[in-house]
Amino acid sequence: MPAEFFYNDSRAVGLEYKAFDPDSYDPEDFLPDANYHFQVLSQIQKFIPNQNFRLVITWSLTELPFYGPDVIAYILGDEHYQIPDYLNKVGAVIKTMGAKPYSESGNRTGNPHLNLVEKRRYLSLKSEYESRNARNNHSDADLEKIQVIPLGPYKYIPQPYTPTADRTLDVFFAGRIAPPTGPVQSILNNLRPITVARQQMIRAFRNFQAQNPNSPAEPNLLSSTNLPNLPPDQYSQKLASAKIALCPRGSHPESFRFFEAAHAGCILISDFLPDFWYYKNCPAIQLINWSDFPQTAAQLLADSKKLQNLSEQTRNWYETTVSAEAIGKTCADFIQKRFG
Repeated sequence: MPAEFFYNDSRAVGLEYKAFDPDSYDPEDFLPDANYHFQVLSQIQKFIPNQNFRLVITWSLTELPFYGPDVIAYILGDEHYQIPDYLNKVGAVIKTMGAKPYSESGNRTGNPHLNLVEKRRYLSLKSEYESRNARNNHSDADLEKIQVIPLGPYKYIPQPYTPTADRTLDVFFAGRIAPPTGPVQSILNNLRPITVARQQMIRAFRNFQAQNPNSPAEPNLLSSTNLPNLPPDQYSQKLASAKIALCPRGSHPESFRFFEAAHAGCILISDFLPDFWYYKNCPAIQLINWSDFPQTAAQLLADSKKLQNLSEQTRNWYETTVSAEAIGKTCADFIQKRFG
């Protein structure tokens, strides 16, 4: 019996799961953050075409449409780093965003405010993790049943590679800076790592622009409110024409933007990244504090050879470590190990 794949086209719990073929599907029928993962599934089928299993793409940590030793839960979108309730009811779990709360990203920054809000978030998630595991009789030993994988790209449309010397933007960022503000919202924003980190990033870029007024950059970058959403084609073209891509953290230390920029061969500048296996050899420049950005960017832009080398290293890291083909191979090896 060949492998079977199921998908719930909504994040709502309890809705019907539909069978699909990852080798022949219409991307318009699915949420955008699943498309990269359908490519991963297609690669899994290529690497282990005769392996029997039932794989369910889901956003739920609490329930699946069915269970069994042949079932693999493929979990997207868990920003709380949790072990799913049903782990002991399935043969294996593949999931994005980790499977245990992670604290080092805040502790390794040079900004006390970000450290504080990250520590607050970590303690909350740690409490949830311990409570969930106690309720389900899980332990850290169960982590061997879980394969952690990257978010992957979200809306990036692959573009022809452009050498850094021919790219027209020095620096690019497009995305949410901060939620809409009001008296209460403003207070809450100061307790969110995403807001703290991105506001610091914008201040750092303003300093860079003041010091380098002739440096071409995405013109909407300095907006103090939410940036306009660029259509996927425009976003992808701009990203592919940028030498440096700013990749600040979101609510979670990871972001889709990081993988999109890597795909495009941009030099990645980010907050400190989680200690996940796929970041081990990543050539991203991880800043202790975004205030270091102006000097870091100026030094990079003054060294054309280093820019091109980093661009090539980044593309190589993407293709060999986190591309759909590379992650498909990683998952296929994991499935074979789990199922024999």
